[in-house]
Amino acid sequence: LRRFDFAVLALSTLAINIAAGVGALVLGMLGAGIWTLAAQQLAISIGTLLVVAIRARWLPSLTWRWSAQRSFLTFSTSVVSWQALDFLNRQLDRAIIGGAIGLTALGLYASGRRLNELLIDTTAGVLAYVAFPIFSAIQADPARVRDAYLKAVSLLVFISYPASFGLLTLAPHLVPLALGPQWTEAVPIVQAFAVTGVIRAVGTMQAIVLRSMGKPAWWLAYLLLQNAANVAVLFLVVRFGIYWTAVAIVAREYALWPVSLLMVQRLLKMTSSSYLGVISRPLLASAAMVAAIFAVNRLLLAAGTGEVAFVAVDIVLGGGVYLATCLVTNGDGTREAFRVISRVGLAKADA
Repeated sequence: LRRFDFAVLALSTLAINIAAGVGALVLGMLGAGIWTLAAQQLAISIGTLLVVAIRARWLPSLTWRWSAQRSFLTFSTSVVSWQALDFLNRQLDRAIIGGAIGLTALGLYASGRRLNELLIDTTAGVLAYVAFPIFSAIQADPARVRDAYLKAVSLLVFISYPASFGLLTLAPHLVPLALGPQWTEAVPIVQAFAVTGVIRAVGTMQAIVLRSMGKPAWWLAYLLLQNAANVAVLFLVVRFGIYWTAVAIVAREYALWPVSLLMVQRLLKMTSSSYLGVISRPLLASAAMVAAIFAVNRLLLAAGTGEVAFVAVDIVLGGGVYLATCLVTNGDGTREAFRVISRVGLAKADA
């Protein structure tokens, strides 16, 4: 990061996430079940560590110097607090469901939610990884940060929206194929949390811009609000079962998202129309993709198509319709997104 080697880091991280996802899908088809999720997360962590260590020419040692650590204390304290609250926000519902309903319900709920978290981490995590130092470097110029932020969000939703809507549509076929038929009951959970993909990817970038602009306390306050709301929602709804709990958590996320939206708008002097201009066309293209998938699924079901071929046809068709709609509704923006992706690839090749 100090060498601003962002292209290499971004492409390496993306490659690691894609490879881990493909590996997890293969393990699921081989019968590994829920262990595919654990294996995928472990592969991502190990792969990322190896890439960063190799690029930085770093080897671990037992040397400790207090003077070298002192300068990081203030910053790291806020980061650790933010990560701890984020972890609590992600895990609190699981703990309450496990205690109130039981381990079987917890397994279904946690698996359904984790699939969506991995999807967001794979798409938003790659861009967020390199956005923080870029925003930090230009934080003295809010106008530049605003332009860079909108470009980052534009690229992020271009990638993440079809993935989230695709998971929403394909979950009834993809979940049993990847995790096994015993996890079919998790499909409604997967679909419920897939709906949050519209705001969660953007939320990741909101957290990055607030931290990079020296406002980590704002995001900490927002996470505290989220955790308090989670506790209230869970104690009110958990007795109705995991499905209604998932719906309530999704509703809570949408209800509080405007708070973080207003934080960023105030900090960067943005308008709501700026967001709408960025996300409206990918949303429209995603809707067209979903409609095309539903239409072709009737033909595939009538023909008795196997599950693997069924999912493959949906992915290819859906991706084609999404890209075609993006080119028709926002040709310049779509071509710019491909140019950014290609520049990352060229930078990797040059490195």
